[in-house]
Amino acid sequence: MKNKKGFTLVELLAVIVVLSLVIVIAGLSVTQVRKNANKELAKSLEETITKLGPTIYSYESYLDNSNFMDAYNKGDKFYISLKELKTKGYLKSENLNIGNVTCGGYLEVNPQRDEKAIFKGYINCEGLRTTYDYIEPKEYTCLSD
Repeated sequence: MKNKKGFTLVELLAVIVVLSLVIVIAGLSVTQVRKNANKELAKSLEETITKLGPTIYSYESYLDNSNFMDAYNKGDKFYISLKELKTKGYLKSENLNIGNVTCGGYLEVNPQRDEKAIFKGYINCEGLRTTYDYIEPKEYTCLSD
């Protein structure tokens, strides 16, 4: 009998199947890690926008003619778009990119008579929602020039 060296077809197919499974599992893990990282980045951007609120309030409260303070003093909730924040120099861009998705958002200002104002940043990305109470506001306020 000859002593053949090499793999049989069954052994080769078994190795291919095992390697395929490892690649699929690794791919799914990488996808999940990337999605979680994008979600954390979106939450971080929401927090950054939220932290802009007190800064905007401080700056706008010192201006003589402030549309922001007019809206604030009415006491009703109002919204500032990312475009407006960018136009006034509070943000570098009105479009926030997370992964390969461009996100929109706004800053919600909710004046409270007895307490400090509540500021909340919202980000909305296709397929990546960080806050489930996101609504697209119909009107935005105008920051002062």
